[in-house]
Amino acid sequence: MPNLSVIILFGFFFYIIFVLKNQNSKKIENKLNNIQNIGLKLIHVMNNVQCVTFISGAKNNNFSFKKADLYFYENAFLIVGFFKIGEYKFYKSAFLLSQNEYLKDNLKSFEVIAPKNINLNSFNKDVYIEFGESNFTNTNVEIRLKNLNEEEKNLIKI
Repeated sequence: MPNLSVIILFGFFFYIIFVLKNQNSKKIENKLNNIQNIGLKLIHVMNNVQCVTFISGAKNNNFSFKKADLYFYENAFLIVGFFKIGEYKFYKSAFLLSQNEYLKDNLKSFEVIAPKNINLNSFNKDVYIEFGESNFTNTNVEIRLKNLNEEEKNLIKI
């Protein structure tokens, strides 16, 4: 029979992890609510999209996720990465991909990224997106979005 103190210690450990992950998720949910107030025209939403991420350079685990919600805007593309435990989503990161200078200058509470490379028909017809820089202080991120149809690929406006 396991020692009761070990069970309590593991329970406390998992509770602390849950609270920390939930706090990060709440911050991202607040950012998502704020982005609706800046006047971007939402065109389409896709939930639970399979993706693969590769990170190089400075480690930033916020960009490491296997599922994402995608928000297609008139002149921007929002990726919200998450992981699930049961039916509950824990958001890891949310970033807006856009070349629009107005968004970069006026959306201070949200990370607006100009991608280095976008290929809408990459290997296995995945959407390939790359941004950042690989060195000691910065992170280079490569994301492959899976199973998007041609219509959804054409909605990606950056």
